[in-house]
Amino acid sequence: MQVRSPNWRRWLARSAASLAGIAAALALLEIGLRWFADSGPSLFVRDTLVGNRYQPGFDGEPWIEEAGRHVRLRFNRLGFRGPDRDLAKPAGVRRLALLGDSFTVAVAVDEQDTMAARLEDELNRDGESRWQVLNFGVGAYSTAQSLLVWRHFARQFAPDVVVLAFYNGNDLWDNDARLTNFPRPYFRLAAGGGLELEPVSAARAGTSNWLNRHSRLYVWQKDKVAALRNAWRSREDAAPPAAEIHDSAAPPPYPEAWRLTEALIAQLAREVAAAGARFVLVAVPTHEQVVDQYWEEMLRDVGRERAATFRRDHADERLAALAARAGFAFVALAPALRAAPDPRATHFGKGHWNEDGNRIAAEAVHRHLAGLDADGRWSVAGGSGEPR
Repeated sequence: MQVRSPNWRRWLARSAASLAGIAAALALLEIGLRWFADSGPSLFVRDTLVGNRYQPGFDGEPWIEEAGRHVRLRFNRLGFRGPDRDLAKPAGVRRLALLGDSFTVAVAVDEQDTMAARLEDELNRDGESRWQVLNFGVGAYSTAQSLLVWRHFARQFAPDVVVLAFYNGNDLWDNDARLTNFPRPYFRLAAGGGLELEPVSAARAGTSNWLNRHSRLYVWQKDKVAALRNAWRSREDAAPPAAEIHDSAAPPPYPEAWRLTEALIAQLAREVAAAGARFVLVAVPTHEQVVDQYWEEMLRDVGRERAATFRRDHADERLAALAARAGFAFVALAPALRAAPDPRATHFGKGHWNEDGNRIAAEAVHRHLAGLDADGRWSVAGGSGEPR
C-alpha cells in the first residue's frame, strides 16, 4: 500500500497566505491608528539602568485618558518631569528630590498642579531660603527603581532632602518578582541579608524602545490592555488588587515581599544619609484607606472570615515602625485625604490624584517637613541651618 506524502507546497502556500492576511490586517490597523486615533508614540523609553524613563526632552500635549483631555507634559534631558536643572546648585538654593511612581509624576494634571510643584511653592513661601523640588517620579515605578534613580540620577543634584512616595496600592508587589512580571529591574534578598540586583535585559529594552517609537498599534494595545485591567479591578464586585496590603496575616509570599520592601527603603535611607541629606518616607494611601465606602466594599468582597485580619492602616503602621527603627521621618497621607470635604473628589475616580489630591498631599508633606523657628528660617524634621 502506497502512503501519500503530505502536500508541503499546498501547506506552505496556505500558511503564507494566512500570514500575509494577518500582516495586511496589522498594517491597516497601524495606518488607521495613525490617521484616526488620538494617540502618539509612547512617552516611555526603556534602559538597563533603571528600567524605564520618559522620552528625554519631550514637550507636548498628549491625550491623557484619565484626565479626559490633552495635558501639557515636558520631560527634561534625563527623562523626568519638569525643567532642566544644572547639576551644581545655585548659591543660596536648597533642593528636594521627590522619588516615586505615577502618583508622583502625575501626568493627568498640569505641571504646576503636581505635588512636586505645589510643594516647591509652599517651601518658597516659608522664608528666606529658595527651594527647587525635582520630580523623579515615573509611572509604574517600584521602590527598587527609585533606589536606582537615586544612585544614577538624583544624587548628582546634591539634594538636601529626599522624599520617597510609597504607594500602598501596588508598591509592595512591584518590588517582588514573584508577584509581578513587569519588565523592570528587581532586587532579591541575599542569604546574608543584603540586596542583590537582577538587571533588565538589554535586548528586551532595545526591542521595546523600537516598538514604542515605531508602532502606534503596539502602544495602543498596551494602553487598552491596561485600561481593561483597571476597569476590571474597579468593579464593585471584585476585590481590589491592593487587598493584601491591609491584611496583617497575609499568606506567603507577602511577608517575604514586606521584608524585601523594608530592606529597599532602609537601604535608600542609608545612602541618602551617607550623602548628607535627610530622608523622608511618605505613604500614599489606597483608595480604600481614603473613602469609607470603598473600605466597606472591600471587606465585603474579601469575606467576613478573611476580613478579620484586615486593618485599614496596616501598611502605614508597618512603614511607621520601620521609620522608627531606622531613624528617618515618616508621613502618612491618609488622614489628610480623609479629612477633605469630599474624599472621593481628590482622585480621578478610582485612579490617581486630581488637582485637589495633589494639593492636599503637598500641603500635608509640607506641614510635616516645614517649621519656622524664631528667626523665620526653614527647618526639616527638627533641624535647621544653611543650604549644603
